[in-house]
Amino acid sequence: MDELAINVAGEWVAVGVWLDDFFSDEANGKIDSISKQGCLALAQHGSMVWNHWRRLHPAKPYGHFHYENAADFSGIDFRRLKNACGGDLTFADFEFGDGVNFSNTQFRRYWEFDRAVFGERADFSGAFIGARSSFKAARFERFTKFENVTFEDWIDFDFAECGLDVSFAGSTFGACVRFNGVSFGPDITFDRCTFASGCCFETLRPERPESIGWAPYEPIHDSFNAISFKACTFQGEAIFKNRVFRDKACFDDSSFATPPDFSGCTLHQYVTFDGVEFPAPSGEQGAIRRYRTLKLAFNDLQAGHEEQRFFSLEMAEIAAAQKGHKKWLFDVYAKLSDYGMSIVRPATWYAISFCVFALLYGLMSWVTYCFPEGSECIASSKWIEFSLLQAIPLPGLDKMVEAVWPVDVKARGVVSGLMTVLIITQKLVSLLLLFFIGLALRNLFRFK
Repeated sequence: MDELAINVAGEWVAVGVWLDDFFSDEANGKIDSISKQGCLALAQHGSMVWNHWRRLHPAKPYGHFHYENAADFSGIDFRRLKNACGGDLTFADFEFGDGVNFSNTQFRRYWEFDRAVFGERADFSGAFIGARSSFKAARFERFTKFENVTFEDWIDFDFAECGLDVSFAGSTFGACVRFNGVSFGPDITFDRCTFASGCCFETLRPERPESIGWAPYEPIHDSFNAISFKACTFQGEAIFKNRVFRDKACFDDSSFATPPDFSGCTLHQYVTFDGVEFPAPSGEQGAIRRYRTLKLAFNDLQAGHEEQRFFSLEMAEIAAAQKGHKKWLFDVYAKLSDYGMSIVRPATWYAISFCVFALLYGLMSWVTYCFPEGSECIASSKWIEFSLLQAIPLPGLDKMVEAVWPVDVKARGVVSGLMTVLIITQKLVSLLLLFFIGLALRNLFRFK
């Protein structure tokens, strides 16, 4: 007789005997081939009875992707279901085994999966999880699917364990979802997820000693192995504090409503932010520090382009915090060179300045030859040559400049003075823009 017993109508009955009676009802299936109705009915008797049956009769794989005797809860609306005693049904401490199917199910608010164990290929695709539901300290074996799931506000995955290739792709999370202290295995996917008003993946001290030792690709509570957040939308705070990125992490094509927080993180050389949309500068000190953190992290990796990108974002935040003439200087730096990132911008401004000064020198020519007497009015291409020579501020070109400087201009005191001011101005502008071009080349090719 089994030591484990269940109270039935005031009498204690051995669970093994009770299970034989339970599966005598054909609607519940067989003890080693449970039906969908049987899964729900058995689950309503709590984790003790369920786990006893599950351990004696585990799901068995057949083929590559299927299991015999797997639990099937697909499509069930749990929001108004009660347990066998009339209380709220919960899945805390359940051991579901391999192949459990929760696809397209619906769960009420405050649903509990705490400490539940899900075997391989658990499927929650298309499910609805009510607000303040909890998966705290649950364990998900490899190939678990949470794809296209709707999670309401305040969902808690703290200290859960995720094995290989767990996917949350396409899911929507409400406010304040927590993945603090979660142990992530390799190839975790959050692609195309939407996080509304805050998500937290911070490292926290586990409530119990870790049962998994350190090895490459094993889940550790403070680390990310290969993980992807590609094309995600972060509509609020995104916090990744103190995580160790031990493999590639992709944030490509995502958008952030606020600068993400990577303080205390150790990045891997394959962490990428290509095509990411960051928020408009706010000038807040917190935003400055967050971009600076990422800049310094990529500097440690000698990843020059990424470092320069976050330097530009940091500078934009600093500029937004400035006032008066300081802000004007930062704005000029941004407009002319994108904080040393762009070659095209200063090169374009350089070409524009050449044309502008050529026109101004031509205006001086008109004043010299056409005003007030119109008899000497002539068109000359020398001013284009003259502007080009002034745009190249090299000391050896002075003699060439003198060769195209009209004598009549020197004879006109006022015009000559204006010409001198224009020449000095063009040389200063040209030097500044050439410096920005050189700075961008240096940042592009990482010249020492």
